[in-house]
Amino acid sequence: MIKHVFADMDGTVVEHKLAIDPKVMEILNNSDKDVIIVSGQDMEHMDMQLGGLQCIKMAQSGNLSPKWYNLLSPVEYDEICEHIYHIKTIFPEYVDHTRDDHITNMGGQVIFSFRGKNASYENKMSFDLDRKKRKLVLKTVPFKNDKFNCSIGGTTCLEYTKKDFSKGANIERYIQVMGWNKDECIFFGDALQPGGNDHSVVGVIETVEVSGPKDLLIKFEEICKR
Repeated sequence: MIKHVFADMDGTVVEHKLAIDPKVMEILNNSDKDVIIVSGQDMEHMDMQLGGLQCIKMAQSGNLSPKWYNLLSPVEYDEICEHIYHIKTIFPEYVDHTRDDHITNMGGQVIFSFRGKNASYENKMSFDLDRKKRKLVLKTVPFKNDKFNCSIGGTTCLEYTKKDFSKGANIERYIQVMGWNKDECIFFGDALQPGGNDHSVVGVIETVEVSGPKDLLIKFEEICKR
């Protein structure tokens, strides 16, 4: 029996960068399952997008959670920025050079947005919905680092996290801290494929890929019947 439901936020529980749909909130709030949202976003954006959803929030891929807060050192941040510099040099056409908000040090992870953190919704949605551009970037400029993972997130971003503090590792750590049974846990995400920012959850607990909030509701209600 599933008791604990983990889920990605953007592209899963909510449409990218938008507030939660009232129907999604109603169904999740009325469920008897624990709902844990694990997002690459910071806590401020999670609060804004999830509104009154009754859930546990794990921000920055779970590096900010009710149980711990994992910070990057200045040296680690510089290592990540060096990789971003190479990307911007080799793929200048992908970067909006009119903006200066491409890199966000969130504390527990770093986000690089090709369009800019505060770019318009239309700008972001027109960039790389099929992830082909960012897959090409990572194939051409792989991030070879023993301590960090680099994955594709959101609509315009690359997410840099410590290998021991990826989304999957943080979910596994949280389950252990709570004393939960893995067989009673499930994860919903829209980027479970290799290179996606949900891929690290594969093999940790049962995973279900969804295409957005509407698909989430269909599959969530199916799971609740188990």
